[in-house]
Amino acid sequence: MLPKTRTGPILSPIRNTIPATMKRQVTMKNLARKYYGGKNHIADLTGWKKTRKLVASAMLALFLLLLPESGGCPSILAENGNINSGSPENADLSDLNEIQQAAVRSGAQIAPGRNTWLSCEDGVFRYFDGNGLMVRNVITPDGVYVDQNGNPQDPEDNNLNEAYLRYASLGRRALGVDKSSHIMQLWENGVKIKTYMVTSGAVPGDKEVSGDAKTPVGYFYICRKQDVDSLLKGELGLNYPNLEDARRGLKNGIIGRDTYESLIRANRSLQKPVWNSPLGGAIEVHGNGQPQDATRGCVGVNDLEIYEVYEKMQIGDRVLICG
Repeated sequence: MLPKTRTGPILSPIRNTIPATMKRQVTMKNLARKYYGGKNHIADLTGWKKTRKLVASAMLALFLLLLPESGGCPSILAENGNINSGSPENADLSDLNEIQQAAVRSGAQIAPGRNTWLSCEDGVFRYFDGNGLMVRNVITPDGVYVDQNGNPQDPEDNNLNEAYLRYASLGRRALGVDKSSHIMQLWENGVKIKTYMVTSGAVPGDKEVSGDAKTPVGYFYICRKQDVDSLLKGELGLNYPNLEDARRGLKNGIIGRDTYESLIRANRSLQKPVWNSPLGGAIEVHGNGQPQDATRGCVGVNDLEIYEVYEKMQIGDRVLICG
């Protein structure tokens, strides 16, 4: 599980590459003490207790001004800064304002490229982009999906039926895709061998008709493989519309009897069904995956990862999509 405490590092559940950007929570009290020289220095001016209240009020005002629209975690990144990674003592603070300098001195370490995880006031680590804005509904460069509120999601908290994937991969391979947690599991001979972060259709929900930009939910098989030299870096075509989709389409008047019977024949013989019916088609697991859900219904995979998936999966291998 991803940590939700105010202290300690955060590790990617997919790759243990996320730096421990915050050794402890940056609080208003810590900022005041670090930047203004500590209790004794302030006491020399007007008395510690009185000055502490004034400093806290001023810092709180600045804190609120720096809050993003979602609230909960201010950015401490410079708009045009170039902070070196490593310890705060080695960071270039010349182009940061006072509160940003204080935050860095208090323990905030900025990763190269100014994209980093920061600990927020509610104790949750959230990811901030190069402009200092909290990212939402996206896969971070470290391979973690963050939701609408910027909360990192645990890939183990998914809706996949692993009992089915274990059975479906016996003597072959299988893929399990959970749209809600944005993970894809690769299984081989009953063993889960790897997990990937993926994206899906730009519109949530189960696919219904052609052009709705939804990724279908259900049980499928690989019915077509397009060369890895293709535009999408390796395409694994799925048998959508499957048997269930064909029955639904006929019942709801989306397709006629001839199209229905064609789909039934193709699916029962593990062939490629027609992809140009009103139900839609050409749903694939392919490369050129983007950090956010933006496909027209396919499952998008990182270009560097689609190759090994493409090489593993063969015609007839099963694919489960849920979420």
